[in-house]
Amino acid sequence: MSTQAPKFAATDIPANARIAIAAARFNADIVDPLLSGCLDRLKQLGVAGPRVEVHHVPGAFELPLAAQTLARTKRFAATRPTSITSPANARGGLQTSALPNRCPSFSAS
Repeated sequence: MSTQAPKFAATDIPANARIAIAAARFNADIVDPLLSGCLDRLKQLGVAGPRVEVHHVPGAFELPLAAQTLARTKRFAATRPTSITSPANARGGLQTSALPNRCPSFSAS
């Protein structure tokens, strides 16, 4: 397995790609800055305005279902769950929701 990942280029994002972000309300003092950072980065990459939708859920346990529900709409190129949780709690559910819907859930962790 290679340890050298290719450099990301903003041109890798299709011009019409839409992104869904599911953000937990719990721990808002932590999650809100993460959400803000995510929105800022997407804006830097040219993905902003009506191409980005933010959906709030009560907490981290609801994120996999939210990601799955958003992916099933087939309106988004990717979903981004935003919360503080252990990788073991969320990652399996997020991967499970992404695979059958062919809509990637991406994570910064």
